[in-house]
Amino acid sequence: NVLFVIVLGFQGKIVKSALETLLPERKFEFVWVDRWEGAGSGLGRSILAAESLLQCPFVFSPNDCFPAEVTWDMDPSSSGNWICSTRKESISHEIHHEYRGVVETGDQKLDQLSAKGLPSSSLYTGLCGIKNYQRFWASIRESDPTVGEAAGIRALNSVKVYHVGEWWDIGNPQAATETRAHFSTSEYSILEKSDEAIWFSGDRVIKLFANRDVVAKRINRLNYLPQSMMPVITKVSEHAYGYEKIEGSVLSKSRHLGRVENSLNYCWDIMWSMGREVSTNEAENKYFVDQFYRAKTQSRLHLFIETREFRDVEENINGSRVPSAEALLKRFDWEEMSKVIVLTNVHGDFHPENILLTKAGEVRLLDWRHEFLPDQLERGDLYYDLAKFLHGLIVNHESVSRDRYLVEAIEDGFVVDIQRSHFSIQVESMFKSWLKSKGLDCSLVRTVTGLIFLNIAALHHSPYDVFLFLLGRSLLAEELADEKNKFIM
Repeated sequence: NVLFVIVLGFQGKIVKSALETLLPERKFEFVWVDRWEGAGSGLGRSILAAESLLQCPFVFSPNDCFPAEVTWDMDPSSSGNWICSTRKESISHEIHHEYRGVVETGDQKLDQLSAKGLPSSSLYTGLCGIKNYQRFWASIRESDPTVGEAAGIRALNSVKVYHVGEWWDIGNPQAATETRAHFSTSEYSILEKSDEAIWFSGDRVIKLFANRDVVAKRINRLNYLPQSMMPVITKVSEHAYGYEKIEGSVLSKSRHLGRVENSLNYCWDIMWSMGREVSTNEAENKYFVDQFYRAKTQSRLHLFIETREFRDVEENINGSRVPSAEALLKRFDWEEMSKVIVLTNVHGDFHPENILLTKAGEVRLLDWRHEFLPDQLERGDLYYDLAKFLHGLIVNHESVSRDRYLVEAIEDGFVVDIQRSHFSIQVESMFKSWLKSKGLDCSLVRTVTGLIFLNIAALHHSPYDVFLFLLGRSLLAEELADEKNKFIM
């Protein structure tokens, strides 16, 4: 049973949770480096944190090294000391200076492991095997802590050089972009977020969050959602949880109107109607609208303007004059909203990408919201769920991930557009009829959808963030002009 020694430093708890949840069958030993930034820190110091556990031949690999298939025996006990190199052509020429060079002798032994940027025949990947560990550790202890394992390798008498044809790296922005493009897949339409990640491993799905409270509250919220519609949680750690993979396809890929409508009816009967105890408390409704809609939108709007240095002014969007977001929010009738919202059991992110249709025709829900207000886990607004559904019909994740959307500055404002399927337009028409059949207010669904776009703009990458901000304003401006909309004055 191979032991993996993992050195932890910056955001180490997140790394630990990810590994324990993603690979529960592996044997890990975690050690903390006492200093990972500032004076005296460096790769050498981090490596030394593991010295006591590695008093034997071992393989060293940095966390940003992804070599292609390894064809040699990696066990240094039998193979001796070795390093893994790659041809320069496997890495873009502009970033060759980011890597140490490898100069080898005629019999494929290491002659020189050069500093970054110096001429060499190939590049060092960071992967190596250490047989003479005592000599290695002695050299590391005596060297500058910023040098890293190279100081130990240079102290070894004989080091074999092995080559991989391809190698991917995430140690610098350009290499990370190229690596991400290489390993990307069209099987899942997932938008990247800076504070969470998802992995698919065999028959398991792993969700990771930088904020550990999200994990705890998501697990807690399962108590207020229909168990038959939710994933079966198999593993929970401080920053991650895992669940059994559900075979099926997301609703966003469906091309059958009847199945989409049946899914809405199923959720109406099983989930939303769990909330027969719908809140009729006027004060509670007002507080929810004030905090979840008004205050949160204002906060997210200010975050977007400050971090993007974007001017929020009246301007043309697709040729129509659109007020600033601040001006639009001042025209909201928040009290009228509080009279209409429905506080009940809701999913919290009822986007078609989070609605799964199983092969048996059942509905399963993924990625539920962890809370609506601080520590309010039980109920949210039904209109928020419905607006998230409309959000997914207007802005499809696949169109975003494939850059099939447009945001462009022109002389008198901006142009925004996104590719939509004919089927999504059909579903939107059906959805409008379905809302009416349930006695729900279509204009409030569209209004909340506009608020959602404004809210999530600051959470996404450029230029998608600007696209969402302008789209939200444009949608709210349309509702402003609609006489039937009683929520914007």
